[in-house]
Amino acid sequence: MSVIDIIRQSDRATYFSKLLESYDKLRRMLEDGSREFTVFVPTDEAFRALEGFERSGGALLGEMLEYHVVEGRHTADGLRGAGTLATVLEEYDLGGRRQRLRIGVGLLGLEVNLYGRVVGQSKEGRDGMVHYLDGVLVPPPRCATLAEALPGRLGTFSRALGRTELGMEGESRRGGSVTLFAPSDEAWEETLSGEGRRFLFSREGTAWLRALVRYHVVEGAVYMGGGARGEDGRGSREVRNLLGDKVSVEVDGPEGAGVVRVDGVAVSVRDVPARDGVLHVLDGVLLPPAPGAETGVAGGRRGRVSVEGLKARLGRFVKEADGVESEEL
Repeated sequence: MSVIDIIRQSDRATYFSKLLESYDKLRRMLEDGSREFTVFVPTDEAFRALEGFERSGGALLGEMLEYHVVEGRHTADGLRGAGTLATVLEEYDLGGRRQRLRIGVGLLGLEVNLYGRVVGQSKEGRDGMVHYLDGVLVPPPRCATLAEALPGRLGTFSRALGRTELGMEGESRRGGSVTLFAPSDEAWEETLSGEGRRFLFSREGTAWLRALVRYHVVEGAVYMGGGARGEDGRGSREVRNLLGDKVSVEVDGPEGAGVVRVDGVAVSVRDVPARDGVLHVLDGVLLPPAPGAETGVAGGRRGRVSVEGLKARLGRFVKEADGVESEEL
């Protein structure tokens, strides 16, 4: 039986099947039979829980459907080490490249994009796989919007993006994709002194905050699953941030499950897809090395960076600029 016939005959996917029949582009792609596909099919219960979905326009529905389909045959066991997978949805903000899904393993099993869980028995067809989900996958928003949507986790960094006018709509988005290394709220507190944080969000500190934010943005989408690894599962590479400095990315362990560090700072949540790239949540704030030091790693209550430390590390990147009014952190 083909993948599309499995979907059509499923008594738990009638809503998805109905939408698929109405979207000729994807239906014909699955009916062709010359290629293999893996389809993540939301159950009817998942659609009923999605309020307002029926009011979505045709273009959005088409993007949503394509975002549930991955080329190739991916079994449940194969998904466990996938990390990310490219869907058939071609994303304009990624330069026409395919938008990706994040595959993870949680306490209750396989998770897709952190909010969809693979449920029930997956089905294998002659031209691919069908996995059922308890959530509907929606094409992700832009990086800055993702950060803004997590006020309890990335609130400080989101404010920094907005305050420095680097909300991925200005100079950090010049027609291509971006990678956002986003420190958690706890990371700001652990890495920087209270005086240092207040300085960054003051009128005087705006130029320094802008440099710090740019230090966390890389042009192009950098996924942690990419890059070569040795037989021991270790791999490393270097990318350049918007300030032109090199940032090291190190992976130690199996695909999708190893420990990842960026300039020595642990990544707590990796590979969160965004409309214009990818976001990674960090356990520390990235900083260039202090003058005379070899590493930029800083943090821990004894090592919190002061105002003087920030100026020493960021001084070569800062230009005289007008700031904005001070805001309490």
